[in-house]
Amino acid sequence: RANHGRPDGRWKKMTEAAAVAAAPSTETKITNPGIADRLEKDVIGFERYGFSFDSSARIFRAPPDTDADAHQSQHLWVTVPAPALVPSVGPFLRTLVRISDGVDPQSLRVVVSFCWGEEDGDDQEDVGAAAAAAARIAHHVHMIVRNSMSAALFLTSLLILLPANVSVKEVRDAMRQNDDVNYPTISLIERVDSRQYDNEVDSATANAKEGRPSPLVRIEDYTSFDNDGKVSARILLQTRMCTVRLTPILYHLARALRKECSVVTRRDSDLAAQIQDNSMPMPLILACVDKVANLFRIIMLARDYRAQHRLLLVVRDERIRTRLETEMRKFIAGLDPTDDCGDGIPRIETIEDTVILLRDEYSGTIVAVDLHADALTLDEPSDNVGVDMSALSALRSAGAVIWGFEKDGIPGAIDSMANCYVQVRCRSSLNLVAAMSVVLHRGWSFTIK
Repeated sequence: RANHGRPDGRWKKMTEAAAVAAAPSTETKITNPGIADRLEKDVIGFERYGFSFDSSARIFRAPPDTDADAHQSQHLWVTVPAPALVPSVGPFLRTLVRISDGVDPQSLRVVVSFCWGEEDGDDQEDVGAAAAAAARIAHHVHMIVRNSMSAALFLTSLLILLPANVSVKEVRDAMRQNDDVNYPTISLIERVDSRQYDNEVDSATANAKEGRPSPLVRIEDYTSFDNDGKVSARILLQTRMCTVRLTPILYHLARALRKECSVVTRRDSDLAAQIQDNSMPMPLILACVDKVANLFRIIMLARDYRAQHRLLLVVRDERIRTRLETEMRKFIAGLDPTDDCGDGIPRIETIEDTVILLRDEYSGTIVAVDLHADALTLDEPSDNVGVDMSALSALRSAGAVIWGFEKDGIPGAIDSMANCYVQVRCRSSLNLVAAMSVVLHRGWSFTIK
């Protein structure tokens, strides 16, 4: 489980210093064609907040933050204890931006703390090492933006807390020397005291292991409210799966910012008892998969819910099925067999075979998770006349729940078998694993009301 420490008084002092010392520009030249294409599509949903993108000049413009103090308490703090975990930050921030529909992205003050050591470059002979360290940090910032599919640029209050012995000037210089990694709208902050590491990273990091199931997230362990009722969340990444498992925190954070919910505390024993309650079994979990990386993440997510045996992975054709079957068996063989993740292993079936299975061997209700005109929105009352059911009750009474392909959604032959649709409120569609994480947690962890 990731760290669930609380933000402290250093936050206000740090952000005030950053506003003076590293006030960012409001324009960014985009050289990466993929990021430019994504911005051109996404900016339409953010023009109401003052964002724009000149596609011919590839200039992204963000509105100036004229009242930074107004947003001090609405923030997310992400501690990254090792460079290898940086690539997972971008997708996490993309999910934050997309899932916080109805919230001005300028009000989302986010700190990403690079909490590892770099060589001290104060001595003359270490100038080259210092420049190399600064170039690495510039690349890490680029990886956050790139892996967020440019969504991080809409977070105008995104602050990067640098490792010890790395200066803002050196990193800015490294950025300016390479247009591909130059993001002047992102604020950088120097770490004034390396002892702050001790307050951000605890001994749990050393014990974290990739490939092990994790206790289900309790939202109240990661969030807090200040005296004015404003919510904040703080997490520590320990493995590459952390951002997948902690996605429900972003869902809760967005709801809290919209004044839709509060935190409800449950004891671990109560949670365990309800998860194992035979009156509320896990449904058949169907996920349409193209990518091997998603295959691994989905398997790990199912193992967290002890539902590995309830997982059915849907693929487009027999060739992909054979390839993913081989990858899946190798992956599972490398996991600890003593972990309690449910009996059996996941199944992989083609679209055609899945249709036959659902038609001939299955008689329960099928819920499709998809952005749909008739969908029930998670945690919102139905607007459909004559529909007396919430999204949660539909999910919890379902015999099967299906998520579609990231590119083109649920295949038509399977979609036609769905009895109802459920969607997660968002600006634009979430990626497959993020959507699964939110729905599984909301439906079957029972930690939030």
